[in-house]
Amino acid sequence: MRRKGRRNSASSESADQLVHREVDSLILLALTLLVGCTAAKEKKLGCEDPPQAPEDLPPFELTVSKSGSQMMGNHVLLNQNNGPLSWATTIDACGNHVWWEPVDNPDNRIYRAKLALDGDSLLIAEKDRDGLVDTAWARRITPEGKELSRTRTIEAHHDLVEIDDGSLAWISHQYADNIWFVGLEEDIVSDVIRTAEEGDETESDERIFSLFDDSDVETWWVCEHMGPSQRVPGFAEWSHSNSLMWEPKDEALYLLIRYWDSVVKLDRKGQVDWYLGGPLNDFEIIADTVLPSHGHMSEVWPGGMLVFDNRNHTPLASRVVEYAIDEEAMTVEEVWSAEEPDGQLVNFLGDARRLPNGNALVSWSTSGRITEYDRKGKIVWEARNENTIGRIQWISDWPG
Repeated sequence: MRRKGRRNSASSESADQLVHREVDSLILLALTLLVGCTAAKEKKLGCEDPPQAPEDLPPFELTVSKSGSQMMGNHVLLNQNNGPLSWATTIDACGNHVWWEPVDNPDNRIYRAKLALDGDSLLIAEKDRDGLVDTAWARRITPEGKELSRTRTIEAHHDLVEIDDGSLAWISHQYADNIWFVGLEEDIVSDVIRTAEEGDETESDERIFSLFDDSDVETWWVCEHMGPSQRVPGFAEWSHSNSLMWEPKDEALYLLIRYWDSVVKLDRKGQVDWYLGGPLNDFEIIADTVLPSHGHMSEVWPGGMLVFDNRNHTPLASRVVEYAIDEEAMTVEEVWSAEEPDGQLVNFLGDARRLPNGNALVSWSTSGRITEYDRKGKIVWEARNENTIGRIQWISDWPG
């Protein structure tokens, strides 16, 4: 009986061991599948083995990544300021910094970083951090940091574009004595578009459009933001233009004049085609369309534009909005929009880019988040950072 009992006990222990082995095998299988799925996801995102970014370049946290995102395997080029530090940087779909370039002059800040038209180099534009002296330059560099050209960009601010004739154009300041506003002690600063051949390091001053001289509008007090300016100390800002785009199909320049709530289309030589919004508006506004309030933009195409609508001077949350523009009928219609996810007002900066699959990539700037929306307004990708984010550019084939 004892021998039988011992045999039964031994059989029971063997069964327990078998169960434990099966459980261990299942755990191992689950872990293997988890690791495999994670690796597969990272491979799909295209962000394996990122380089070690500098400690003072704040990392991004990937908070949303869903099917339908066009960030998978792609990159975002942006400019980022962290206190006295300023960077142009590229992040991958996991939010990792995979490339970065510091400011060239430690007293400057980078206000724009763009992939050049050749697709192999980058344009980095910088200016004096405090707006006290004119130290604005634009550099063309390789992803490895080799400088290919340096262009003096007189009084540059906010935006710069590369034109297909080998020249650069940028938004620049223009100053005038205050003869309009009684009681205002400051003189007035507005904007011109200046241009130069890339690589010109001289102080050449070629202007193709001036709001003071070419806009055919009487000077008026635009809004409470007008003055005195903290951005241009000692002056009151009349226009605060902040966005300049070159559209090669129409060979046109587009300038967004923030304080006017207006976009002006210019030909290559700076002649005005039309104004959208503001005191010189040429368009009929269709249905319930609402034009932007103090917006920013980087994306325009024949027949439409995507605008970051800051919505200053309204009780509403900031949004990104797409407009359809009919230049024959001279009509404008709002066709798509998405509000800031937390219902917040982004009172300065901000950017939006339309992606090839129809999604929209949005920099919410002061809230430190970049968000991708599908056409239904669903968030399919998002990365967050602790600092303010500048302009963005989606890149499908990062040369670095």
